Amino acid sequence: MEECGSPSHPPGQYSSSARQPLRSKVGGLVIMVLSPILGVFLLVELLENVSDDRWWIYGPIFLGLGSFALFNVGRRLRAPDAAEVMQHDTRPPIVYLRSFQADDRQTLGSPQGAREGGVRAQVSATTASWEDKLRKSLSELGPFIAVGKPGEWLTHAGGAARVYLSHENWKEVVESLVKHAAAVVLQPESTEGTLWEVGHVASAIDLRRVLLIVPNPATRPFGFVRVQALIADRFGVELPPIDECGACDAFWFDVNRKPIPLSFARDMTGTLTPFVHFVQELQGHAAVPA
Repeated sequence: MEECGSPSHPPGQYSSSARQPLRSKVGGLVIMVLSPILGVFLLVELLENVSDDRWWIYGPIFLGLGSFALFNVGRRLRAPDAAEVMQHDTRPPIVYLRSFQADDRQTLGSPQGAREGGVRAQVSATTASWEDKLRKSLSELGPFIAVGKPGEWLTHAGGAARVYLSHENWKEVVESLVKHAAAVVLQPESTEGTLWEVGHVASAIDLRRVLLIVPNPATRPFGFVRVQALIADRFGVELPPIDECGACDAFWFDVNRKPIPLSFARDMTGTLTPFVHFVQELQGHAAVPA
């Protein structure tokens, strides 16, 4: 098997004719600075000129949410693209391969659908993606890179640096990224694109450099079974059955390609340390046996 994680790669080779999201370092900074100031100004004006007592409750909430949303727009405008990140950090990248649907998936804080009786639960939702925490946990290995969703007006901030590709060349660029990767974070889904990525990773990189993100079998058992069958077919490796896996969120693979389950804590502090150290050891060898 060809050695992965080889050193530097020309960032320019990842350029594309695809439409790029809006970016502005200066504009984003201006928005981030002005958003809280504007929120406070509008709140003072609102409370001085509106007599309805309800605005003393709802006004700060609405304006606070609006200021936060505007601040986040500024952060996204300032987010660097993948080529810029790899130009400044020439270590082999960590390549994050997932379905674009994973970016929008949410974890709901209460049951959904029609209810009969009882007290209506408060609706809450948080992102189901581990992307931001994965970037922080894997920063010792290299820059965290992903392909961006086509057509986005603003890129993501805080997670993987995105490269935006046209339909014509995305496979070629993913092949190049994987070839130069120190490790791959693979989150399989049933979409055509991610199925191709799974097949390519299986043929192009040592499984021991792969961090496999799976649907948690405690909450998404059918999703876990689908991934379990896919990994058995493409990698020839059997993941543990649901009753043995427990509430796991990911697997890494030891020297014998044995899957090691991981459960992600809220802050993930230290969770990925064994995987990080293992990949660093692999990088220290001239070649990695298949």
